[in-house]
Amino acid sequence: IVMFMDRWDEPYALRRAWCVWEVYGVAKSQKQIQIALPESEHQRYIEELVKDYNNILSSVATIDVETAQCFNPKDLAMIHQAIQNNSSFGELNELVRSQLRLWVASTGDLEISKEESKGKRSNTARIGYLAEVVGGTYRLQGLYERALELLQKSLEIYRSKASKEKSKKSTEDLATALSNIAL
Repeated sequence: IVMFMDRWDEPYALRRAWCVWEVYGVAKSQKQIQIALPESEHQRYIEELVKDYNNILSSVATIDVETAQCFNPKDLAMIHQAIQNNSSFGELNELVRSQLRLWVASTGDLEISKEESKGKRSNTARIGYLAEVVGGTYRLQGLYERALELLQKSLEIYRSKASKEKSKKSTEDLATALSNIAL
């Protein structure tokens, strides 16, 4: 299932009740939504992904589907009634946020693969950071095998960096990686 969004932050689609209802249906059927963005927005998203991954997750966390609107007030009332009959807005918010977190993690995972495919020209710091944050997201989603693979990758990168640099930052990164694996 593909959802077209105008922007990754504050997407218009999630302010539309019918779109939210469709996301709910997909999530309840245990399918995963794929997000399609315009190319310029996709590039802005990837830049933010590698610069401040937590900002993206914060944007996801603020989504409140109860504020979504319809052009037709009767449609909105019908959707609200259906949500109340089948679950709650809290459950719906969590389902939508979960779908978006999975999308964020999978695009981060793809960026790791792209970076690794560069071979010796790859940016190991970028790979380490993304492996750490994407692994953490997978862990929170209950996808423990993939989380552990990525968290071990970040540990290897940080361990190598710490043995070369002996800086406070590299030691902190190493400690964070070990803590993430323990979680």
